[in-house]
Amino acid sequence: MGRRTAVRGEGLASVYAAALARPELVERAAAAYLRWPEAAEVLDGALGSLWRSILAPDAAPSAPGPPLDPEQKSWLLLHAGLLRGFNLALITAWRPSGDTLETLDGLYPGLLAYGEGLLARAGAEAQGLGVAPGDDRSAVDRVTARARRLLRLGLERGYGLGFLVDAALEAGQAGPRASGDEAGETLLARVAEPAAPDDPSLVAAASEWAGRLDRPGRRQVLADLVADPAARLALETTVAEQSRSRPLAVPANMARFSTPYVCTMLGYLLRWWLAVGLRLGLRERLGLRELPPRALVWERYRLRAWLDDQAYRWAREEAGEVQAQAGEPVGLRWRLAYLAQATAALGWQLARKLDSRF
Repeated sequence: MGRRTAVRGEGLASVYAAALARPELVERAAAAYLRWPEAAEVLDGALGSLWRSILAPDAAPSAPGPPLDPEQKSWLLLHAGLLRGFNLALITAWRPSGDTLETLDGLYPGLLAYGEGLLARAGAEAQGLGVAPGDDRSAVDRVTARARRLLRLGLERGYGLGFLVDAALEAGQAGPRASGDEAGETLLARVAEPAAPDDPSLVAAASEWAGRLDRPGRRQVLADLVADPAARLALETTVAEQSRSRPLAVPANMARFSTPYVCTMLGYLLRWWLAVGLRLGLRERLGLRELPPRALVWERYRLRAWLDDQAYRWAREEAGEVQAQAGEPVGLRWRLAYLAQATAALGWQLARKLDSRF
């Protein structure tokens, strides 16, 4: 564990450096996932629940526990938001999460140092969180508003940072030799920006194809594909290989998650496997032995934004059944495995559909 942590720490150092030096990277990474109403609802709900569960600056004097000084309150507010936001992104991306900052720092070394750096740059929001005896209500309201902004800052930066870290771990290219700017731009291209604007003609063709696929229709795509022994072998081998290289960390308490949160998780999962299917289709088209890189896929199939939105539309249709099985770990894992295979099949079939136009 120690060696793995050290290697991971080296690989993430440039990600944290880029996130601190250029906060717009984290903001744009978060915005890429907050395009969908479910994700925005989850983040807004997290802010409300955090505010209710931690010591607010205008808490009653009779509140249990020793009083916190303004500096401690600043730390608590920002890091509470960072913990929740980072976890929300990690769980959405099906990666291991932690209940404490120390646990997360063990899994993703450098997170605590990032939080300290963020607090140092928070400026006025981290100052003056004390309320003197005799202050009027307007003074209390100003401190309360500042405290909520600090909490939201940690929440939103943690959310965006989680997706940058996810991209770094998947890409394996945010090493200690990369500068902050290089790492930031590389990761942002994976997380928040399409390789190129969508091609309207490809979007029209993809939309026409997807519009005919209800849930039974999507199952039929998989059934038709695996009826061919060679295609079945290629699909099952690819899904197995990709699952080993990026295993899902399924939360044990998933049954407690809200429907919007499950939608965000499934949307992420489906868009990831749709991309795998497109890579499989392009491998077939070009006669390659290995799956081509994603950059080549987005260069040929210019519909990345459409694909993201389509994944969320399908996720909304799948969320109910996934939630129904969330309390049954074995059944849930089989359901997720099926969705992975079926969605990869959809991506492969979409690639064939688009290639037939060339």
